[in-house]
Amino acid sequence: TLPMLKDVTSETILSLPAMTDTRKLNAMKFMDLLITFSAFHLPMLIHILSCRMIKLTFEFGFCEDTISGLITIAYGLMQYSNRTELSKRTNKIAETLIQGSSNLHALRARLTFMSCSVHGVVEPFQ
Repeated sequence: TLPMLKDVTSETILSLPAMTDTRKLNAMKFMDLLITFSAFHLPMLIHILSCRMIKLTFEFGFCEDTISGLITIAYGLMQYSNRTELSKRTNKIAETLIQGSSNLHALRARLTFMSCSVHGVVEPFQ
């Protein structure tokens, strides 16, 4: 998954076609729910799920749940690896996508913890 994210921008993600396969959309929603519940109870599972979400996005198109996958990948890169620059860039892409979403408030409410955690490490308070 990391090579997929190396040169990606928010424009790259937005230029992907919309995900239309209902089975894949349901899988993305299910993985998004699993990420939410496993963030505190089974943290290693969120990385597997977010990688799968990103792969499905590049293969079948963009959907709103892609944003959760991106923020979770950024969080994982910050927590478990030394790739803070990629974490910061991926988090900024996800935040840009949230700003353009019609579901802005719900996404912010759900994803603020991980996004703020990344900001606190890669962009410390002055």
